[in-house]
Amino acid sequence: MEIPQVAGLDRAKYFDIIYSESTSKLVSLKDGKIESESINSRGFACRVLNNAYGFCSTNAPSKKNVFSIVGKAIQLSLFKSGNAQESIAGRFQTSKQAFLVGKKNVLERSLEEDIAFVRDLAKQIKGKVQVVLRAGIGLKSIGNVNATREQTSSRVHLSLLSSDGSQQASESIGAVAGYEKLESAYRVAEELNVRLENLKKAKPLKKGKYTVIIDPKLAGVLAHEAMGHASEADAVIANDSILKDMMGKSIAPESISITDSPHLFDSTAYGSYAFDDEGMDAQETIIVQDGIVNSYLHSLYTSTRLGAKSTGNARRQDYSCMPIVRMSNTYFRPGEARVEELFEGVSEGLYLKGMRGGSVEPLSGNFIFAAQEGFLIKNGEIGEPVLDAFLAGNIKETLFKIDLLANDFGTSVGHCGKAGQSVPVSDGGPHMRIREMRVG
Repeated sequence: MEIPQVAGLDRAKYFDIIYSESTSKLVSLKDGKIESESINSRGFACRVLNNAYGFCSTNAPSKKNVFSIVGKAIQLSLFKSGNAQESIAGRFQTSKQAFLVGKKNVLERSLEEDIAFVRDLAKQIKGKVQVVLRAGIGLKSIGNVNATREQTSSRVHLSLLSSDGSQQASESIGAVAGYEKLESAYRVAEELNVRLENLKKAKPLKKGKYTVIIDPKLAGVLAHEAMGHASEADAVIANDSILKDMMGKSIAPESISITDSPHLFDSTAYGSYAFDDEGMDAQETIIVQDGIVNSYLHSLYTSTRLGAKSTGNARRQDYSCMPIVRMSNTYFRPGEARVEELFEGVSEGLYLKGMRGGSVEPLSGNFIFAAQEGFLIKNGEIGEPVLDAFLAGNIKETLFKIDLLANDFGTSVGHCGKAGQSVPVSDGGPHMRIREMRVG
């Protein structure tokens, strides 16, 4: 990308310029009706730092408009008041390319084939079903670092509702890849049928404290919601994180490590990328290592404020948004125990699976998560299903109650919302056993 020669740009403490284009499609089936749409987007944005950040974008990136928005971004950066950080330009002069295109390119399959796939999936599910297929390919070019990134993503969301509307089972699968990663959707459809039948038979849960075993998907919720957001450095700077002033301090047993890594490129990773939206190389960041707070997630802005290095976690929804600190694929690292060992010795407890809602307060660390499925555990055996299993507690206290981690690993995929922006992410971990958890 050629850098526009606009007066004042060369004197800025920092600037970045991005060109982005994407093509995506959505096919959904609900109540037997198919809806589809194709979305094409392209645009150009410029961000300039002087007194503060100035930002401007356009969806009509002609040469005239490009020069115009660069000029406006410069003006905004000079007009705004603020305590500008030291210059961060020159910290990452580089040239790189990344092409992450799936074997089955999502643009090569026709709309008719997509509709047939969605209808076929729906036939596998018994009950009121909703199927949503999202797929696309995007190109980003970051001019000031001469970086170009092209990658494909695909995702299927399946939702099954009981005939009376009282129970729901749902699941999403997705990856930074083409359609080849969605072939497991048929297996997921079969699992949803079983899950809904269990929910229909489930009985109300007696509130109280239990030894709880959570599956990889619910472990991922703890990693993402309770720890991941707290580790985002902009939250730390804003005094809205339980991890503020916790660097180098113990927050969990030595068996606990939590990682954020955009480098996961397999069938379960939906938040992967080769470099972030500031051109910084993606890297594995160990947020908690052996129970000790080891690192925050950083952009160039937050790393400069806190005297750290960028971790490559600056992401934006699209060209019209400013990049902010975001997670990618966030997870607990597995332990060494077999899954069966977690259940051994549990005379009375709960086995919780999946996620259907919840909330967390990043500053206090208090959370409440609703599991999608729950089962009683009696004498080490999984028993009858239960309804309305809500896991509640404080993240600091909860982490120290984890006494055993399995050697398996699993993830869930979705979109994470923050500051009006949404980006694809994954979260996960192993099966985990937590003592004395409040459930209701």
